[in-house]
Amino acid sequence: MKTARKGVGEYALKVTGVASHAGLDFEKGHSAILELARQIPAISKLVDLKRGLTVNVGVMNGGTRTNVVASEANAGIDVRVARMKDALRSTRSCARCVR
Repeated sequence: MKTARKGVGEYALKVTGVASHAGLDFEKGHSAILELARQIPAISKLVDLKRGLTVNVGVMNGGTRTNVVASEANAGIDVRVARMKDALRSTRSCARCVR
């Protein structure tokens, strides 16, 4: 029997890069996938099990072809809070860590 439920937040993170041909113009591109991969450790540091705060990057996608530097990448993030006062705090923290 459940006696309590956590609050739930869902976030969509979109990263924009610059597309280029991976073989001919690699240096002109800026990979959105690489930037998203750099952000995930910062997002994961928001987990605080003692407070009942969990943050999970559960879905990622990006790019169009293997020979193109990805101009876009996306992540779906699930946030759970045990206390409502942590809901606003987690929203602010998520915003700060991906700037």
